[in-house]
Amino acid sequence: MRLLFNLSVVVLVVEIVLLATTTSARKLKSEAEQHQEHFFGEEIMEHPQGGVSAQSEWPSATGRAVDEVVEEIKAASGSTLTVVKVPEGSMVTMDYNIKRVRVYYKDGVVVGTPKIG
Repeated sequence: MRLLFNLSVVVLVVEIVLLATTTSARKLKSEAEQHQEHFFGEEIMEHPQGGVSAQSEWPSATGRAVDEVVEEIKAASGSTLTVVKVPEGSMVTMDYNIKRVRVYYKDGVVVGTPKIG
């Protein structure tokens, strides 16, 4: 009788753990879908390039004056992009932002290709 009781308790505990795991998995999936909708929502998908600017890179900017390049990118994008001047070698966050362009420079001259991100 005692063995049967212990077995019932074990089965009950396993069922509770499985239920909790399933509920957590559903909640995580729901949160992931919300984040996906946030990052890949209608506003972004409406644009033909998948972003907020028709251009995503500016390779011709390399070697030019940083202030000139920043103004050019701002003018081309209207108010849809935030253009940030970043000294070469500076620490930056690793997040990807479709509304940001980082322009890396050294001694007032653009180094590398400014890109959305």
